[in-house]
Amino acid sequence: MSISGAVAELDKEIAGLNKEVERLMQIRESLLQGVSKRAVRGSATAPPAPAKKPGPKKKPGPKKSTAVKKSVAVKKSAPTKTAAPAAKRVVSEATRKKMSDAAKARAAKKVSAA
Repeated sequence: MSISGAVAELDKEIAGLNKEVERLMQIRESLLQGVSKRAVRGSATAPPAPAKKPGPKKKPGPKKSTAVKKSVAVKKSAPTKTAAPAAKRVVSEATRKKMSDAAKARAAKKVSAA
């Protein structure tokens, strides 16, 4: 990827993050307004929840040049999935013999080096 292409990608990502910051700031402001009204009224009921805005629409298929990066905290908090056991390899007799001979040669080389 060229430098100008990388800069363009970063600009797009920054613009998206700025939109997210603005959305979160609006939510924070609405929550603060709800708290201040509640404190004045002395009411024990919760203020009505702000209407959820639809999130950004996903583009069809990620580009290979742009990898989705997660923060370290998100990676650590994400549940870990256990991998399914791999299917057993089927190795022909000839290949098994070659692997065995190669392992014996490595072992012999180790013994003679020591």
